[in-house]
Amino acid sequence: MRSAAQLIRAFQSLAYPDWRGRAVALFLSRVLRTLAPRKERIDSNLQLVYPEKDAGWRRDFRRQVYEGLAWTVTEILALQREPRQALDWVREAEGCPPPERLFSEEKGAILLSGHFGDWELLGSWYAQVLKERRGIPLHAVYQEIHDRDISEVLRGFRDRSGIVSLPKEASTLDMVRMLRQGAHIAILADVSWLGGIVLPFM
Repeated sequence: MRSAAQLIRAFQSLAYPDWRGRAVALFLSRVLRTLAPRKERIDSNLQLVYPEKDAGWRRDFRRQVYEGLAWTVTEILALQREPRQALDWVREAEGCPPPERLFSEEKGAILLSGHFGDWELLGSWYAQVLKERRGIPLHAVYQEIHDRDISEVLRGFRDRSGIVSLPKEASTLDMVRMLRQGAHIAILADVSWLGGIVLPFM
């Protein structure tokens, strides 16, 4: 889907952190709401987790998911112009150890999270702080997207943000060696891993 990758790059030229960025986010949100990708999957999962909620609640929830995704894409595009913008956009990080503990010691760290909120903005912000405090990049385990063109676009975006991509097939022993050398490795745990134990959803 080379055309989709070209479309993403075209939107990048419009995604400034001002009214133009808001316009891009609004447009993408409307497109997602119209096309409703993975509608059945979203609704079935919500029914499993919230069986007491009705169809109207699921529809509103799905709309919020699409709006959040639209803003995530817009912010990724805007950050490519200057990744250090993330330092101004993120004012406080909750639910993690104090930055002094993570950045002052010459130790490795594993950052475990999931695909909620704007995980790309979080990664870009952390990479900028890590580079500023320790002078090292952030490594992130990723799952390859089936569309090679889009996958290359996203990998290029992350590279520019100071994030070194590690394929999820990477050797665990290699990661252990990296951690011993002081590397910080981010892992989004809610991806499809080969093998492991299969459990019911939630």
